[in-house]
Amino acid sequence: MDPISHALVGAAIGGLRDGAAPETLLWAAVAGAVIPDIDFVVRLVAGEAAYLDHHRGPTHGPVGWVAEAGAIAGVLKALAPGAGFGALFLWALAGVLSHAFLDLTNAYGTQALWPLRRRRYAWDWTQVVDLPILVLGLANLTLAWLVPERRWLWALLALAGMGLYLAFRAWVHGVLLAAVRRRFPEAGAVSVIPGLVGWNRWRYVAELPDRALVGWVTLRPLAVGEPREQVRLQDRVVAASLASPMAQLIRRFSRHPCAAWEPLGDGYRVRWYDLRYEFGSFTPFAAEVILDPELNLVDDRLSRSRPDRQAVRLLLREALRGRG
Repeated sequence: MDPISHALVGAAIGGLRDGAAPETLLWAAVAGAVIPDIDFVVRLVAGEAAYLDHHRGPTHGPVGWVAEAGAIAGVLKALAPGAGFGALFLWALAGVLSHAFLDLTNAYGTQALWPLRRRRYAWDWTQVVDLPILVLGLANLTLAWLVPERRWLWALLALAGMGLYLAFRAWVHGVLLAAVRRRFPEAGAVSVIPGLVGWNRWRYVAELPDRALVGWVTLRPLAVGEPREQVRLQDRVVAASLASPMAQLIRRFSRHPCAAWEPLGDGYRVRWYDLRYEFGSFTPFAAEVILDPELNLVDDRLSRSRPDRQAVRLLLREALRGRG
């Protein structure tokens, strides 16, 4: 989830502290709620490809939770000696755990059991930027500023509202996932992912051995839309592209990896992408692999293309239809 939402949730957690407790505990919770995304330094040091491979990895797993909470508690203890290290650690840990939990609720994927497992877990309930979470967090801050003596109540109501909202999203996801599985009983892996906005219209991907089915499913009315077939190419050009480190990176990152190729002069251009994030010609996470006529690797790169006009129109139309 976005850093602002994480910070707002951390502020709501910190708002639950006793009125006589030091303000430092609030900052411990807020810092804990944002610190797992410190892995952005990987992008600065090693580049975009390394960041895609390692984001939501070690800093989002159990070892990271303890280390980050301990670091926050140590720094705040040095700045405010009056606060107890144990209390600072626990409030920071609460913030860190809120971050890990919220990241699990969207589709990007989080290595929440690192280093025990490197698998990316994702529950597909929410968007990466989810407006109700933002609104509830901002409402908590506003009410705490206007009526500070009831700060704990506003925090409790905000967190309860977020919990109810996430439970609702989880229920909708379960209903829609079951509907897609009933429609395509022969499918193997199936995903249902939230639209850009709203809660009523979700995107589905259902994988068959030779192709994937991509479409939209709605809760009101409960209906699985007609799929668009995406052929899963398994020819020699695609096989040759697997020599590319960037192609392997996208395959590791993707839940539903797919490849498409086209002639390029005397060779070929192969694009690897995730069907979860494919909107016409726009795919925010993709690898571009260049092969020569003998199918030897010439070049590869991570491609985060900007949406063209057609893709923008498609995104806007889907967003408007997804409002619910």
